[in-house]
Amino acid sequence: MDFGCGSGRDIMFLAEEMRAQGVTSWRFYGVDHNKAGMANTIAFAGRRGVHAAYSFVQMDLRKLDAVRGILRKHQNDIKCVFGCRFLHRDLLAVVRDELPVGGVFAWSHFAMPADGRPWTWPHPSKSRDILGRDELVTIFADEFEVLVNVFESDSDHGRPLNQFIAVRRAKRHHTSDKASS
Repeated sequence: MDFGCGSGRDIMFLAEEMRAQGVTSWRFYGVDHNKAGMANTIAFAGRRGVHAAYSFVQMDLRKLDAVRGILRKHQNDIKCVFGCRFLHRDLLAVVRDELPVGGVFAWSHFAMPADGRPWTWPHPSKSRDILGRDELVTIFADEFEVLVNVFESDSDHGRPLNQFIAVRRAKRHHTSDKASS
């Protein structure tokens, strides 16, 4: 599932690459609020030859109960949830809590510079739309194995990006220690 899929180019790339590797049983879902996205991404999937494996879900990703519902509905099918250059922190917590064991979380988004400098690029323009350093590690580390947590600069403007991939481990069972009297 590509959350905030926009035009669908990232999910189409993944679908094409998986097909090229012989993985034909997977379904690929682009999720976005944009009404035009459905027609555009489905047409794009047709042009890329992956239309039989692609579905578009129109959803406002700020509606967390709806997101929780789709993740639960597809609990047995989800292999990966990812997003590129899209940030809604409450959404990240829902994905963290609902992604099944073995599921992959992959995210690429703007992050504050490593040297502590302020953000000086025009986009994103609000600090709430920029990840803190290692913020994704903080959110996911308890129940996920972090595979990748690197910081790179985007090729067009030199903005710092956090590239992050983690796999869901078995959920921990919390037990309370009761002292015997």
